Amino acid sequence: MGWCIEVIFRKFFSKSNPSHKWINPGFLIGPYLPLYGSGLVVLYLLSLILLFFFFSFIGWCWEVGYHLVIDHRFINRGMLFGPWLPIYGVGGVMILLVLRHFFERPGKLFFMIMLVCGTIEYLTGWALETIWHTRWWDYREYTFQIQGRVSLIGLLIFGTGGLTIVYWIAPRFNQWLGKKEGRNEEIIAFLLLALFLIDVCYSILHPNQGAGITAP
Repeated sequence: MGWCIEVIFRKFFSKSNPSHKWINPGFLIGPYLPLYGSGLVVLYLLSLILLFFFFSFIGWCWEVGYHLVIDHRFINRGMLFGPWLPIYGVGGVMILLVLRHFFERPGKLFFMIMLVCGTIEYLTGWALETIWHTRWWDYREYTFQIQGRVSLIGLLIFGTGGLTIVYWIAPRFNQWLGKKEGRNEEIIAFLLLALFLIDVCYSILHPNQGAGITAP
């Protein structure tokens, strides 16, 4: 597409081509300009990175807000110390990447979101328990649950949230990002990644634990 735009522009509109010859732009012989492709890739990756942190932050706000209402106190949820829960970020991004073929079938998409998010939650819970021998969430008191790592009510919430991501949040976010000019979003993404990696490295050695955060 970028190659076609350049060829047409140089043929009919470019002042540097007064004879209006057909000119193959770029230094490659074939009908492609990698610069356009790489630009789209960067924009796509930038979108996924910012969405990852957005979903992670929303998940953190959801859990912190829940405990504010139930326990009437602030509890910094998750094994990390920053205002993010990456399991929500991973789940949201995976929905957009893996379940794209189901976007036109909301009913089936809902159950596929439950399956994907339930798998991520179960495997994450198992990994955390295996490595640190503790639980950062526990559904064993729920009626419908699997080894305390996933529950039916949680999966229903994930399914509803996933539909909101697909049909409302992601389209508007990408539309907003596409209108932006400059490098502010890239700087924000880089800073968030740097802070997140520092948090992860520290939390691997000193995970966030305590009352309301972890369970035996």
